[in-house]
Amino acid sequence: MLLDLLMPGLDGFAVLREMRRVLRPGGRIRVQENDIAGNVFEPACPAFDRVWTQFVTLQARLGGDALVGRRLFQFFRAAGVCEIE
Repeated sequence: MLLDLLMPGLDGFAVLREMRRVLRPGGRIRVQENDIAGNVFEPACPAFDRVWTQFVTLQARLGGDALVGRRLFQFFRAAGVCEIE
């Protein structure tokens, strides 16, 4: 598993293309990325929501994307990966 594939300073598309290139027939690529929108609490916790919003802002300022996980499918397609589960 490769974590933080699309982190700032790393060419995630190049990494995906290289992973695809060296993958053995029948092999699998597994990736995990952030999508902090999945952090939902019941009952709601406004203090945590404010901290999480600040985290998203800070990560964006540093060149990151706290919601990048939801775009993994399109990144794999762009890198030429055809079979995606």
